[in-house]
Amino acid sequence: MLASALVVLIIALAWSTWLLRTRRYRAVVRIPRTRDDQFVCRGPHQSFAIPVDSHGLELPEASFAQTASAFLAIDVAATALGHLLDPSVEVQLEKGSYRQYFERGVAGTRYLNLSPAFQQAGTGTLRRIALRGRYIHWAAQGSLMVFDCPSLGNGDALIIAPHPDDAEIAAYGFYSQRRSWIVTITSGERSPTDLSAVVPCSAEQTRWRARLRAWDSLTIPQLGGVPREHCWNLVFPDARLKQMHDNPQHPFRLHCEDGGIRGALRANNPVIEFSSGAADCSWEDLVEELRRTLDKVRPAVLVCPHPQLDPHHDHLFTSVALAQALRTGAHQPSTVLLYALHANEVPLYPFGAAESSVSLPPWGGAEWIADSIYSYPLPEDVRRAKFFAVEAAHDLRMYCDSRPKTARQLAATLHRALAAVISGMGLYPTAFLRRAPRPNEIYYAASVEGFLELARRATQPEARGDMPRSPARISRNAPAGS
Repeated sequence: MLASALVVLIIALAWSTWLLRTRRYRAVVRIPRTRDDQFVCRGPHQSFAIPVDSHGLELPEASFAQTASAFLAIDVAATALGHLLDPSVEVQLEKGSYRQYFERGVAGTRYLNLSPAFQQAGTGTLRRIALRGRYIHWAAQGSLMVFDCPSLGNGDALIIAPHPDDAEIAAYGFYSQRRSWIVTITSGERSPTDLSAVVPCSAEQTRWRARLRAWDSLTIPQLGGVPREHCWNLVFPDARLKQMHDNPQHPFRLHCEDGGIRGALRANNPVIEFSSGAADCSWEDLVEELRRTLDKVRPAVLVCPHPQLDPHHDHLFTSVALAQALRTGAHQPSTVLLYALHANEVPLYPFGAAESSVSLPPWGGAEWIADSIYSYPLPEDVRRAKFFAVEAAHDLRMYCDSRPKTARQLAATLHRALAAVISGMGLYPTAFLRRAPRPNEIYYAASVEGFLELARRATQPEARGDMPRSPARISRNAPAGS
């Protein structure tokens, strides 16, 4: 009798653990696990059908540049344990190895990033890549895409960030390695970061968010060697760019505007053209200031959000405003690099540990999304510097409340900790300190003409249906919103 009761108890515990683990995981991965991802690029690139065995793949007799980016599209499926644990593929190199993770229960076509193997091997010397799967297996045939490095020239790079900290999360590695300018669109005053432990008044919290985040946008890039005079914040309202686009002449204000805060924040800008501003601002003002920015900086490379792969409204309409400015501006960059920070609203992407490689996000659109794809490698010292740059953002910190906790609050804290352990994702699975400082950054390269087409397409309702949408947003602030 006792043995039967023990068996029942073990089964009940196992079942409850399974439910808790899978439910919490599905809360942050709300798209179908069984799907076929697809990325179409219209620019010239090499494409090969590749046999893949259980230990790796043989590459064709072809010449590959050391700066090439390569992605293997292959059908994968999680093993039984791969529904509970994180599936991954280890790519073994002559000098070490790296790992790429996939979502639990993965089934269908995914992209394995082989760029580090190509970039380490040198021109024309790579012939075999060894693979080792963990909780995953793959089909015997894959399709390899190889892209040459986009033309970046020797000119300046202009990074456009919708919010403070977006430049660091998306492009710190890139902008810290060349002469760059950082221009931020909004003050970020509507961040969900909880400041109540320090600032009890809700309205005062909003003002502090605006002050701190605008200041971050001007100072943190200096950790990456960007001169102070190369950074400014246009201080447009956070979370309002879509409404501004829909009403281009209507005046809008910051959510914490008291008649002088926008002007005070812009007064911190080191460039005189952008150091003053009225409380009221419009979409037309934004487009005009971006046009003036382009004409002042005259960048060779423009870096901004991908208007389709990054569906966050402020990110999408930042690119739409930039496209309008490019149509009327005198200067045209040679290359546009696009990033997807909120990749299809899958807040757990990139999957896996911070030291693992980043590949392509969930996407199933049949239309082209770039001319080429660029996996930009970050040396270990740059990756470490990126961690500290992202960590420096006030918006991504956790502000501890030292006040005594009630029994209910203590129980809730214990429940969260227990759920974090059982789910295997930690307390803050969507934290940018895990997602951002990776060994590589992914960019989608396009010509100016191609970027204008992507921005136009992104504003069409039918262009937003390439992947099932998530029913709710998870906070972009890791500690407060997970």
